Amino acid sequence: MLILKRRQGEQIVIGEGDTQAIITVIGNECGQTRIGIEANKDRVPVHRKEIYDRINGRRPNFNR
Repeated sequence: MLILKRRQGEQIVIGEGDTQAIITVIGNECGQTRIGIEANKDRVPVHRKEIYDRINGRRPNFNR
């Protein structure tokens, strides 16, 4: 696992071209971090982990 520290407004880029995703830190309040994700929705599916698990027929693991 890669662990990065980012401040509000800073970004992380994953991939390139049509499979690129840009993650932006929007804010951090009360122990929750808000992020924005820009990606080509036809090429890069983006889901919360519990939704991804449901789509793939797995039980969500809330301990992670």
